[in-house]
Amino acid sequence: MKPKDLTYPFSFKDRRLLVENDVFYIPNYLSEYGEFDPQLPLDHPRVFIEFCSGNGEWIIQKALEHPNIQFFAVEKLFLRVQKIYSKRENLGIKNLFIVSGDINLLLEHFLPTNSVDTLAINFPDPWPKERHSKNRLFHKNFVAHVQRILKKRGAVFLVTDDTHFSAWVSQAMEGEFTLLKEDLKIPLENYGSSFFQRLWESKGKEIYYHHYAKRDLCST
Repeated sequence: MKPKDLTYPFSFKDRRLLVENDVFYIPNYLSEYGEFDPQLPLDHPRVFIEFCSGNGEWIIQKALEHPNIQFFAVEKLFLRVQKIYSKRENLGIKNLFIVSGDINLLLEHFLPTNSVDTLAINFPDPWPKERHSKNRLFHKNFVAHVQRILKKRGAVFLVTDDTHFSAWVSQAMEGEFTLLKEDLKIPLENYGSSFFQRLWESKGKEIYYHHYAKRDLCST
């Protein structure tokens, strides 16, 4: 199938929460979110979520390599959701659930406490201008929700090409998570690649690889 074969299931006027064909649609500007149960496949022994999944290349490869893990691809832009969906269907992947919507809405309303083993965030928009900083990930509320949803031995991976955003993340995670990798410029072993990584590397940008563990990992 082609990406365009997946069409958005409702107009803005008729928008609602919906799960269809293993895609969870979370539109913005609803009056209520908390009463809907999407019945996400979170009862799997290992749950791995990627935020900012882009065209899905990275998460698709992970799902193929690890059929015994339940993966989630979360992407706000529907044009990219279409690409993830078409790849998943064409490859017959059964262990990848797609979320079409805002990361923060998913975090706040639909991911239970201690439900996720691993969270990866690859090349999120760094919102480099200070007047746009409110749009960046890793504000205090975001970090608190990430800590809440992760299981006891939960891990967080963040990969970015933006020096200032890398520093922003380091500051936000300090004290709440344990940094497992001191030199952020050393690539993570067997982490995989993506369109954006190759693009920024081709432009000569440095890549920063963050790897954190939920704080209680070090107290066990």
